[in-house]
Amino acid sequence: MHHNVDYAAHLDVLGEPSEMLNGAQMQDVTGSRYYQGGLFTPGTVVLQPALFVRSAAQRLRSNRVNIYENSAVRALDRIDGIWHARTDKGVVKAPKVILAVNGHAQSFGHFKRRLVHVYTYGSMTKAMDADAVKRLGGQANWGITPADPLGSTVRRISGTGGDRLIVRNRFTYEPSMSVSDAKLNGIWRTHNESFAARFPQLEGIEMEHRWGGHLCLSMNNVPASGEVEEGLFSACCQNGLGTVQGTLGGMMAAELATDHRSDMLDDMLALDPPKRLPPEPFARLGARAFDVG
Repeated sequence: MHHNVDYAAHLDVLGEPSEMLNGAQMQDVTGSRYYQGGLFTPGTVVLQPALFVRSAAQRLRSNRVNIYENSAVRALDRIDGIWHARTDKGVVKAPKVILAVNGHAQSFGHFKRRLVHVYTYGSMTKAMDADAVKRLGGQANWGITPADPLGSTVRRISGTGGDRLIVRNRFTYEPSMSVSDAKLNGIWRTHNESFAARFPQLEGIEMEHRWGGHLCLSMNNVPASGEVEEGLFSACCQNGLGTVQGTLGGMMAAELATDHRSDMLDDMLALDPPKRLPPEPFARLGARAFDVG
């Protein structure tokens, strides 16, 4: 726990139940002796975001809605009042378009020098056999979020795909929106070390999947939203809360594009725009002050 923040008191004010766990109780949950204590919040839910997105997309498919994956838009131009989204294999035309591309709003010429591009990283073990599951102990499904934003998120999942552990830590500032192989290799070493420190009883369990993800932040923690050109609406910059703020941003962009007004939309439109970043090299130096990569 972060000693300067009384999270339990905040939850009590919100009327949310919570329970402080000691080290032994944390071990009962996780199988790890690493944790000295934690805050259990039974009202929260651990969400598998990729499954959520794919399930929602599957429900949307119909004779009116098509979804195209692996179809990068190379150019977006407005011609005679109609937007043309050009891909390698064709063009989609529409009078109104919503940009729900997070940090890549900048790739289409919008919010220049106002978006902070950050990558975060995760590693997932191979499915554990029965002996490894027994050595681990603990509960079959749990998730730990660190009080320190730069700490390690750790999860255990079971069921589809077998029993696995996931470690997520490290973030890097990547204004070019790409990451070098050398940097990735250093991050994977850190994940291995974090895993070994928490689960020494699982020595020899290898990571099977590793990945990184692009987050978009703003200096003043606001979205990059609104009508950025005639008929072009932005639902971008989720500030690290993609499932919640991404969904909300998309809803608000759809309301704006269809001329439906709501109190929530009015609140969003009243927000300041993303704050302009300081010039280089100051932006990079400032990010690296927090960049543990």
